[in-house]
Amino acid sequence: MLINQASTNFRCGRRALSKRVKGELSVDSHPGRKTVLTSQQEKELSDCLILMADWGWGFTRGEVKDLIQDFLRTNSIETPFIDSRPSKDWLHAFLQRNPKITPRKTEHLSNSRSHAENPETIKTWFNLVEKTFKKAEIINLPNQIFNSDESGFVTDPKEQIVLAKRGASRVSQSIGGSGREQINVNCACSASGQVLPPYVVYKGKNLYMDWVKGGPDGTVYTT
Repeated sequence: MLINQASTNFRCGRRALSKRVKGELSVDSHPGRKTVLTSQQEKELSDCLILMADWGWGFTRGEVKDLIQDFLRTNSIETPFIDSRPSKDWLHAFLQRNPKITPRKTEHLSNSRSHAENPETIKTWFNLVEKTFKKAEIINLPNQIFNSDESGFVTDPKEQIVLAKRGASRVSQSIGGSGREQINVNCACSASGQVLPPYVVYKGKNLYMDWVKGGPDGTVYTT
C-alpha cells in the first residue's frame, strides 16, 4: 500500500507516516514535545518502581525526582528542569504516560515481617513446624501446641505515599528495626483454643500506674 493511500485510509498525516516508514520516528513515539526520558527508559523506571514497591521499598514522589535528577546529571542530559530536578508537572505527565503505576498509601512493616511475606519463606516455615511437631510427638496434641506473637503498636504512626502497581491490594513499606517508639504486646494461644494473658512491654526505665490500667485480667506489664 502506498503512503498516500495509507494516509487517506487511516486518516493520518502523510509526512508523519513517511517518517515512520523511513525510521525517522519510532513506532511508539507520540505527538507533542519530546520527553526527557525515552519510552524505553520510562518503561524501565516504571518496572523498577513496581518492583521496589513489591519488595517493601517503594519510592515517594520526592525520591523519584531525586532518582531522575541523579540519572540526568550522571548522563549529562540537558533538560529544561532547574538543577536537573524534575518538576511536579513532569511527574504528573509521567504517571499519565505510565498508568500501571499510581500513588498509594503504605503500611509500615519491619524488615523481618516484610521478608516473612515471601511465599517460599512461609512454605519453608510450615514444613519445619510440621517436622518439629512430629519429632516431639505432639502433632495430635493441640493443647500442647501454642502460638505466640508479638505486636508493636507505634505511638506516632506516619503513612507514606509511594508509587506502586495500580490495583495492588496492599502496599507495605519496610522500616529499619521494628519501627518507631512503640508498645509491644505478646499474646499466646493454643491450638485447642486456650488463650494466655497478654504480656505488655513499654519503652522506658519506669513503669507508671497509668500504664497498667484497663487491661485484661492477668495481664503482665513491664518495661
